[in-house]
Amino acid sequence: MEKIEKYELEDAYDEIAEKRKCGMRSVLTHIENLRSEMKRKCERSPIEAVTSRIKLFPSALEKCERKGFEPSIESFEEMHDIAGVRIIVPFLDDICRVKEAITRRKNLEVVEERDYIKNRKPSGYRSYHLIVKTKITYEFDDDWPLVEIQIRTKAQDFWSSMEHKLRYKNRNPAPAVVAEMASFSDELYEKDKWMVHMRDYNKIESIVGDENEESIAGMSDSLLKLQALKRS
Repeated sequence: MEKIEKYELEDAYDEIAEKRKCGMRSVLTHIENLRSEMKRKCERSPIEAVTSRIKLFPSALEKCERKGFEPSIESFEEMHDIAGVRIIVPFLDDICRVKEAITRRKNLEVVEERDYIKNRKPSGYRSYHLIVKTKITYEFDDDWPLVEIQIRTKAQDFWSSMEHKLRYKNRNPAPAVVAEMASFSDELYEKDKWMVHMRDYNKIESIVGDENEESIAGMSDSLLKLQALKRS
């Protein structure tokens, strides 16, 4: 195979990244429409914040090196996270709600799902990943560029931000630091689950105060037990 000069490889990458950027803009439009729709129907949108980014050429090269394969046009085309969109939600169960809403969108095809919420990475990283294709219509043809969507809670986003800062100066932090960060991630995960219970328990308190028995009947058994315990 003929060796490609670095500048040629960068030009090829920029072309791929530009197509992914078009896909990212399309995904962002889908998410903003979804956000407005959820707020209109439910008075509360679970989507609190949305950010996006395009992976720069040096970062793509670094990923190739880290994964142990030669940088090439083919490897760049297979890279699913060149375009990334991040969705931040307040509660743990909002992740599933947003994920299911995204998978129902027309002109979005889910290629792969990766659940790092229940199955965190060894580092402690938690997030739900959707790899999607979105239809882009050009002048003479169509394209379906890949976009990675990450959905995580505010607590998980805080953890990720702190972990990134720790690794900024040292790509290989001390084992004790890695272990502490993994343990911290588990603690935050338990707090995330507890906050869901507190939110739903608060709903029961509000309903009981209004003596709305019909609405109480729709609550989960576990939360009704909490209410019964408080009354006893």
